[in-house]
Amino acid sequence: MISDPRSVLTPLACERAGHCVAIFGDDGEQHLRRLVGFFGLSLNFVIFSFFMWLRSSGGYDANDVAPQGVGDEDHPAVHKSDGVDALFAVGFASGSGASDALARPSVFRHDRPRPTGDDMKLYDGGRAPNPRRVRIFLAEKGIEVPLETLDLGALEHKTEAFAAINPLQRVPVLELDDGAIITESIAICRYFEGLRPEPPLFGRGALEAALVEMWNRRVELNLYAEVSAVFRHLHPAMRSMEEQIPAWGEANKPRALDFLALLDRELKDRLFIVSDHFTVADITGLVSVDFMKPAKIDVPESFVNLHRWHAQVSARPSARA
Repeated sequence: MISDPRSVLTPLACERAGHCVAIFGDDGEQHLRRLVGFFGLSLNFVIFSFFMWLRSSGGYDANDVAPQGVGDEDHPAVHKSDGVDALFAVGFASGSGASDALARPSVFRHDRPRPTGDDMKLYDGGRAPNPRRVRIFLAEKGIEVPLETLDLGALEHKTEAFAAINPLQRVPVLELDDGAIITESIAICRYFEGLRPEPPLFGRGALEAALVEMWNRRVELNLYAEVSAVFRHLHPAMRSMEEQIPAWGEANKPRALDFLALLDRELKDRLFIVSDHFTVADITGLVSVDFMKPAKIDVPESFVNLHRWHAQVSARPSARA
C-alpha cells in the first residue's frame, strides 16, 4: 500500500517538468505551474507595453497597413469595434486575430491635424448682419473658409435643398468636412474660438468671459433685435418676406435708441464694449449699429462715446469682411 500518494506523483511530475522536485521540493509541479503562469502574464504585459510605446513614439501607424484609399472615417472596422478592444487585440491576440487587429486603422490617433478652412464650407448671406458677424470673427482670427453665398433676396435659403441642411432656413451655416452642421452665428464663432484661441475674442479669464457673454447678450437682445424688428416691419423690401406690422416696427425705434444711450455712457471709460480688448461683443455691436442705416434709424450726434467707438471698430481691417 502506498502511504503517501506524493511518492508516486512526484516522480511523474519531475519526469514531465525537468526535475522540479529537486528545485522546489515535493510541491514542485504546482510551483512550476505558478511560475509559468507568472511569466506568461508578464509576457502579455511586455507585449502590451511594447505596442503602446510604438503608438506613442509614432513607430506604428495603422494607416500604413490599411487598404489604400481607406481612412479612419471610411473603414468599417472603426465603426464596428471599440478602440480599447482593438488595442487589446493587438497586444494579446495570436495568429490571424493579431494580423486582423494590425490591419485596422487606429482609433487612438490623437495626433490627427485640426480642421483647416479648406475642410469646411460656410453658407453665407452677403450683407445680412449675422453672416457678416461670422465673417468679421473669422477675419480677426485670420481664418479663411470657403463661402457659398445664398441670394436671400431670391429666397435661396427657402429652398428644399437648403432646408435639408438647416431646417430653420437661416444663414449662416457651417458645414464641416464630415458633414456635421453648426448653425447660429455665435455657436459658429465659439467653434472657431476653440480651434484657434488666439486672439481671444470671448474673454480672457473667467470674469472677462462672463462679461463678454453678458454684453453680447445685452447687445443682441436690446439693440440688434430692436433694429431687426424695425427693418423687418418697415422696410419695403421685406414685404414679400414678412407679414409686416408697421406699429411694431415704430415701437422698436425708441427702444433701440434707449439702449444706445446706455451704451454711450458705458463707453465713456473704456475703449471697447467690455474692456480695453476687442471681443465678439464689439462685433455684435458693430453689425447692429451698421444695420441701423438700412433700418433708417439715425444715431444721435450727442452719443460722442458711441461714435468714437464705432469709428474705431469700423477702422479695423476685419470690418470690411
